[in-house]
Amino acid sequence: MGIPIYLLLSNVYFSAQILMILFSSNLSVHIFVQEYFFWSAYRDKFWQGSMSVDKSWMRMSRATAEWQKGLQEFLNFAFQDDNPGDNAPCPCRRCLNVVHKTRSEVQSDLLRNGFDESYIQWVYHGEDSDDDNVTGRFRRT
Repeated sequence: MGIPIYLLLSNVYFSAQILMILFSSNLSVHIFVQEYFFWSAYRDKFWQGSMSVDKSWMRMSRATAEWQKGLQEFLNFAFQDDNPGDNAPCPCRRCLNVVHKTRSEVQSDLLRNGFDESYIQWVYHGEDSDDDNVTGRFRRT
């Protein structure tokens, strides 16, 4: 029978290191997590799903079929969990990822205003900042 250890974790990277040390020992571990963020970050850190996206559509006219398809792919990626009422930063030229909106509001703004031209790597919507933009490979962080 192991010795129970109780931790209050708030830093993701520190927490991951502690977990690896604790799980490698023979101790019985009881962890109380302060933030939901820890578990979602821990889950996504080991998430194997990735997707290849060509982002050249972002520079096309909003009237093209390619742009419309790309918009839907972006929205599916940004709102992957798609719970009603979820908000995400709106990357349109007007909101500049500062204003948080629902999926339908983001879609309307992007159709009306287009994307902020400088927002190529979708770091505010889950794309890993270390991913290669040239190949279009990305994964959720």
